[in-house]
Amino acid sequence: MLAAAILGETYHKLPHEILASPIEKLVLDLEATKIYREYQNQTSKIENGSLSEQIKAKRKMLGLIV
Repeated sequence: MLAAAILGETYHKLPHEILASPIEKLVLDLEATKIYREYQNQTSKIENGSLSEQIKAKRKMLGLIV
């Protein structure tokens, strides 16, 4: 139900509308939401961090650091 609430917030739909979707669509939406939130987190680090933190965040976004 938490996943439906997160997707509802993201896509401006009610939880029952989200849960009525096919499961494949729910999984893809959750993965896209997770990737987008990770991207937002990294970009906020880039904007607000020191130079070394910005470099680390950019490397992580590019997949150069695990």
